Amino acid sequence: MTGARSPSTVDLAAAVAEAVRELNHRTQHPGALTGPAQLDRIVAELAVMVAGLPQLLRQLGDWLATEQHAGRIRSDNHLDPGRIVDRAAADLADAGHTARRLGQLLDTARQHTAHLGARSIDVGAVAVCPPAPTGQGIVATGGHIHGHQRAGLMAADGQISMSLDSPHRPAATGHATWPASARAIPVAAAT
Repeated sequence: MTGARSPSTVDLAAAVAEAVRELNHRTQHPGALTGPAQLDRIVAELAVMVAGLPQLLRQLGDWLATEQHAGRIRSDNHLDPGRIVDRAAADLADAGHTARRLGQLLDTARQHTAHLGARSIDVGAVAVCPPAPTGQGIVATGGHIHGHQRAGLMAADGQISMSLDSPHRPAATGHATWPASARAIPVAAAT
């Protein structure tokens, strides 16, 4: 069979590790993000990734135990492989509990970052909002992330996210277009 082979389990783990290294490198600089909406999206994606770690770690521990009970594990020293597997499985379980807590913290951080947005730039007596992409409107979005109702505005250059859990939620449904008047709003009207 010719064609691209799907990545192995180890390849996938290496790709995740490389992606985190690349994110660490890219976010060292203040200009790495264009605004709070991008940061919010990154935190959301990290929360989703971390939320899957407890299951993955449990499954890795289960695999070790199954292989040990089947007699397919040996140690490269004089220790009993069963004791090593037990210790490794306990450490994986502890890591799973820690990952669960990390996921909760990221989700909590996301509940805060979802309320942030970029401030309009003050140019004289006019507040300037970024223009919508030519020929495209803004699409209202909605859904649930980690049990919380979310909404936002999606444009070609990214999403502006907001929480619908607060009492000050806007009624954003369907499609909306970016009005031409929204590109330059007098400061008095914008505040």
